[in-house]
Amino acid sequence: MNFTPIDWLIFFLVPLIALAIGIRKRDTKTWRGFFLAQSSLPWVSVASTYFGANLTFTAIFLILSEESYRRGFWVLSVPISWLIGTFVFIRLYPRIKPYIDRGTTLHQAIGEAFKSKTLQRLVSVWTITAFTGTVALEFYGGIKLLQWINLPVLTSLSIALLLALIVTGFTVIGGFRGVSYADMFLDVVTFGGAFVLVFYLFNFFGGSLLLSSPSIAAITESGSSIVPVPGIVDNLLFVLGMIIIFVPFQLCALDSWQRLSAWNKTDKSLNKVLLYPTFLLVLIYCIPILVGIVIRNQGISVSLDSHPLKLFLESIALPPILLGLVITGFISAIFTTADELLNCSSLSLLFDTFLIPRQANRTAHEEKKIVLGGKIYTSIFAFIAALIALLALKFDRRISELALAIFSTQVIFTFPLFIALFRKDTAPKLAKTAIVAMLLSFIVAVGAVLTGWIVKDKQLSDAAPVLAFSIALLTFGITIVISSIRSKLTKNREINSDGSSN
Repeated sequence: MNFTPIDWLIFFLVPLIALAIGIRKRDTKTWRGFFLAQSSLPWVSVASTYFGANLTFTAIFLILSEESYRRGFWVLSVPISWLIGTFVFIRLYPRIKPYIDRGTTLHQAIGEAFKSKTLQRLVSVWTITAFTGTVALEFYGGIKLLQWINLPVLTSLSIALLLALIVTGFTVIGGFRGVSYADMFLDVVTFGGAFVLVFYLFNFFGGSLLLSSPSIAAITESGSSIVPVPGIVDNLLFVLGMIIIFVPFQLCALDSWQRLSAWNKTDKSLNKVLLYPTFLLVLIYCIPILVGIVIRNQGISVSLDSHPLKLFLESIALPPILLGLVITGFISAIFTTADELLNCSSLSLLFDTFLIPRQANRTAHEEKKIVLGGKIYTSIFAFIAALIALLALKFDRRISELALAIFSTQVIFTFPLFIALFRKDTAPKLAKTAIVAMLLSFIVAVGAVLTGWIVKDKQLSDAAPVLAFSIALLTFGITIVISSIRSKLTKNREINSDGSSN
């Protein structure tokens, strides 16, 4: 895939326009402006951040096409679970809304309910680690993508630093307001590129290669290493894992709470800000899945130095302009994910980890210091992500697998969050349990990935989020059962004692 001058023009023009939009719409005078856009964003801006943050290049276009090449239509469980998860979020929003109205973050809601600053800090650090790792995944995907188009002169190091610099630029210059409006433009570019892929999918391949049986019995993972196509049990476990990860996921992500805090009409229906963009997301999620299935059903083996998406792009031979639009759409997806997650990470560090008071009366100078801190930490997280991306390249994507595992295991926030929403009166008694559950889940997730590397079992690494979720469930479940038994025994002793005295 080689760019013509007009492709390069599109490629360089898009981030420049996004930067100009971010500067034009910036709001960085106060911390509420920098992180929450003064809670004055219209629904379309909020929807654009939701769409952009969840349309990741690596996790969606790269990984979904890779998984569907291996598993076929089983991978549709991802968009289906995401759609169900959106309805769950909308259903539970009335319980979350009081926290949103007070500008409370996810971590603060959990810490407040359990009356534990330690727990609040712990889940905050977890989110920051997960979000920085996710940005690293996006940079990793961006490096691979730009290698596909034979970007001249620049090395992997240069590309990683360039991506970090560009994302940092319009994130710190515009703040959350600038990010939201820049994302509106970048989302349109991404959607345009995705539409081109849909056009070529159905006009060049029709339905024949989507519905036919795959003609390959094995998949080339590396050199001479042949891995069998997953069986029914493996695929069922995959579906279960996707349900566990993606149904509660939106509830447990800090950026979901942040964008709603930035919305100017939190008393209105969530259909516009969540449901409408979710349908678009689900449609786009299906595109890389169909790409992987087409390559699979053509009987093409994918070597380590290639990828189903890359082979698809090469096979359709996109003409100039369209190639530039598709590749720039992928890059736009990287930017829209990275900018919000970096801003969100800085918000969490300052107010959830460092515990800076949110509602304190401050002078203009004090506000500027907090905003400056947000910009500095945003930049630091961006370049840490670039470093992790380079390590992922060096170690054959293993670091990115670890980052993805940590990111996915955010769903263990489900248990403390549900206690905070439904049983807040009992939460303080379970504070130590919650802390132990978080730590055990983190250790299990990381341990599963590392063990998978050692024994060369990718399935074990992939299972890390499900194992972490199961450990958290067991920890909370066992503690609640034991507490219930103790309570009943104590009550029985009191009854017997009263009977004896009488």
